[in-house]
Amino acid sequence: MRYNSRSDTIGDVVSVIHATAAAKPGNYIVFLQSYDYMRAVAGLYAQRYPNERLVIQSRGMGERRKEEFLSSFREDTAQIGFCVLGGAFAEGVDLRGNRLVGVVIVGVGLPVATIDRAVVADYYERTREDGYAYAYVYPGMIKVQQAAGRVIRSRDDRGVVVLVDDRYAGRDYMKLFPDSWRHARLARSPAAVASALRRFWSK
Repeated sequence: MRYNSRSDTIGDVVSVIHATAAAKPGNYIVFLQSYDYMRAVAGLYAQRYPNERLVIQSRGMGERRKEEFLSSFREDTAQIGFCVLGGAFAEGVDLRGNRLVGVVIVGVGLPVATIDRAVVADYYERTREDGYAYAYVYPGMIKVQQAAGRVIRSRDDRGVVVLVDDRYAGRDYMKLFPDSWRHARLARSPAAVASALRRFWSK
């Protein structure tokens, strides 16, 4: 899921999303790193699965359009929302019960490299010898955890979070998982994702 290889991974990402949604009919949100990548993934998904209902975040959505987007996630619907990680729908969204049964988070949420970000990295490299983690990895994981938090909004909620990026399987990222993620399972293919999720939903 590195930036330079995103265009090569679109087909695989679409397969993982479909495997997730096929394991249990319901409402899902897919969070992706940018609008361009989101539109590319959503476009291919629509081509492959034209009968599935999709809703897609757009730039500069006003409050009315945001409310319309969220209100489309009802207890009796089955749809996939495509949104930007760190955007308007990645935090402060309360879709309880069957209004949202899962999220798919594509990528590790790394911030865009800027001059300000480079200053932060330089400071923490000098003071804690871990500038990259403080400037990029930690802020990215905060966004990821916020997006994952859209699923479980009450004690009675039940849902799944699918993290799509091989970096999540590495020690540097796994040590940042909250305690509630310690039961996470590694799946190396869309078929493995589908199998793991079917087992989860059958319990």
